[in-house]
Amino acid sequence: MENGQVVPGSIYVYAPNKIAPIVFTVLYALSACSHLWQCWRFKAWNIIGLHPFCAVLFTVGYALREVGAFNYYQTSQTLIIYIMSQVFIYVGPPLLELANYHVLGRIFHYIPFLAPLAPSRVLGIFGAATMMLVNSLLWNVWNPGRYLPSSSLVSLAEDGQTEMITEELDDEPRCQGRPYAGADRCLEFCRPLLGKERAGKAEQDCAGR
Repeated sequence: MENGQVVPGSIYVYAPNKIAPIVFTVLYALSACSHLWQCWRFKAWNIIGLHPFCAVLFTVGYALREVGAFNYYQTSQTLIIYIMSQVFIYVGPPLLELANYHVLGRIFHYIPFLAPLAPSRVLGIFGAATMMLVNSLLWNVWNPGRYLPSSSLVSLAEDGQTEMITEELDDEPRCQGRPYAGADRCLEFCRPLLGKERAGKAEQDCAGR
């Protein structure tokens, strides 16, 4: 926070700092130029081409953040700038990690007798970057929060269709105190995988116990 005070109407809730985005924009722009020069100098576009691309994403993201620092009251235009800055900033790290794993795999391929693991398994072992990319796309493009009601007191009834308003939600699980309650929850979660017949048989076995 720039002054530690809540600003009513601000899309950031507070008044954003106006200096930090400039610093990060300049640093990432210098990094992008440096990596572009290395790619051109060593003809390494296929190996480290994602690095300057990610630096450009960060540069654009923090440049938009600087624009938002001077126009932070919520309007349709400032909301678009805010969303774009978030997308550019958060999409970069997964791609950067993917590029790092690609370089690591090439290093292991170059020194196979000293590599601690097979080059072909690098991405499989450190594949969290792909999941981070999927997560970034999910939360920035298809965010499920847009389908939720604005009030936290609104919840669905047991029929799964009727909305009701409650003052306080009961956090106690429905099956608390029942024997094999954990098994019931596991069966409920695995029902699509087991199929109706196998899941029903497993539930009967648990009920019989």
